[in-house]
Amino acid sequence: MSNTPSNPWDNQPNQGGFPPPPNQPTGSTPQPGGSPYEPAATGQAPYGQAQYGQAPYGQATPGGFTPPPAKKTPWGKLLLGCGGILLVGALGIGACSFFLFRAATEPIDNTNDFLAAVRDGDVSRAQELVADGCDADAAINAVSSVGQVDRYQIGSYNNSNGAETVSGTITIDGIPRSIEVAIRDDKVCRVGI
Repeated sequence: MSNTPSNPWDNQPNQGGFPPPPNQPTGSTPQPGGSPYEPAATGQAPYGQAQYGQAPYGQATPGGFTPPPAKKTPWGKLLLGCGGILLVGALGIGACSFFLFRAATEPIDNTNDFLAAVRDGDVSRAQELVADGCDADAAINAVSSVGQVDRYQIGSYNNSNGAETVSGTITIDGIPRSIEVAIRDDKVCRVGI
């Protein structure tokens, strides 16, 4: 029997039982002229140096100096940030618009319903659309005493220091007139023709 191990790299130091990489010396001894702190010669440029014949920034090349590397502008992050800000702003404006529109439409809708009830002679429905604490009979008589309501168009809402009014036009007996209705708690309170 021979003293040669069956596996040729079993006796190699610091190899952990694996074969050495190709073109690299085995063991932990430095190469001639090298130090144990420098990487072994592998044909690869050391860290921090350019490869493939390109000189590092600021060093001379056959055609002159290497230009500085282009600075990357974070356009993607900038656009994403601006887009997020715009989205939040649009949602805020949309929510405010929704609530303002909603606050304006309920008094207009209630006034239109009130005028329809007066036109149709539905006094109980008209009284339901008059706010508590307001004179329902006076509001109904302000419209019906002038004549027969032919048509109406309420389209303007105004809130000045808490005094809400809606206004528009009403045609009574074929004559168009202006109408202004004072609103309280989104219901009719007082009618002026």
